[in-house]
Amino acid sequence: MKSGTLVLGLMSGTSLDGVDLALVRFSGGVNNWECVAFKTLPYPESWQAALSSAFYADAPSLLSLHLQYGKQLAAAVHHVLLEWPKPDLIASHGHTIFHAPERPLTFALGHGGVLFQETGIPVVSDFRSEDVATGGQGAPLVPVGDRLLFPGFEGYLNLGGFSNFSYIDRLGAMRAGDICAVNIIFNRLAGQLGLSMDAGGQIAGSGKMLPDLFQQLNQLPIYQLPFPRALAREWVENELWPLLDTEDSVADRMHTYGLHVAACMAAALRENGPGRILVTGGGAYNGWLLDQLGRRSGMELVVPAPQLVEAKEAIIFAALGYLRACGQENVWASVTGNERNRVVGAVHGGKLSGFE
Repeated sequence: MKSGTLVLGLMSGTSLDGVDLALVRFSGGVNNWECVAFKTLPYPESWQAALSSAFYADAPSLLSLHLQYGKQLAAAVHHVLLEWPKPDLIASHGHTIFHAPERPLTFALGHGGVLFQETGIPVVSDFRSEDVATGGQGAPLVPVGDRLLFPGFEGYLNLGGFSNFSYIDRLGAMRAGDICAVNIIFNRLAGQLGLSMDAGGQIAGSGKMLPDLFQQLNQLPIYQLPFPRALAREWVENELWPLLDTEDSVADRMHTYGLHVAACMAAALRENGPGRILVTGGGAYNGWLLDQLGRRSGMELVVPAPQLVEAKEAIIFAALGYLRACGQENVWASVTGNERNRVVGAVHGGKLSGFE
């Protein structure tokens, strides 16, 4: 049996910032952990372009990119292992391209078999497919880690490409879902000004409300769906972005969209009662947005140290991979809407054994 298992969690989000790598040591169980090291390796422009356009690729091109991205992830692993100790396991989220559980389908780039062959380290990848195939939403997966790794909060709000919220209901079960699109929209609007992001929410804060747009956004049908609810780029491209693709100024559109986001998130937080909310993800640095959310929700919003803001999802996927290696449930029915809890994740590199 191994004691002090090292797991390297890999995470790539819709904001296309880069690959997050978190080396986590688990000692005698998932609740006893420490983040040994963390780093974000920014994507070169060529990979930003490739990942951004993959949604529109034909099948052969997409499958080729799947293999190439596996090698790109392996290169990232080799880069950090020049300084970090070698892990016992890699847990890779990949980069989500399609997620439409109602069809049902989901697909994340980054072939786990290629990642194993290139590194020689066992890999757990493709955490969503089995849950989707058996009736679940396949997302969000992070709430399991929220509950196990970060006790002491009534709710967990992650502000990434999409905002997702998880909370403990009155019966003690974990509930979760995506609320709305966040950085995938803010960054796209900032790109129209030649910027990668709206640092601190300064552009949004300088704009003014567009009442008609605000009303149209609030009336999107998807917001009527209960948790568990999973949002994806398909919805952004087909229903959300067409409302925002106007001739109005970027500042005004960003301001209006930010007020819409704050209203959506505040409603979700208020519905589940008062409490302390842990806020992470890149959007936690958007001071203007958090101010709007705090005013509307009345909740205590706790933003942790910067490393945890940035590393949390990679840490959690390390935990999900560790649970998979231990043969323990890492997807909960109360979160994804499946009929039962499951042990998920495709294993590459032989049978996992000896983990504790």
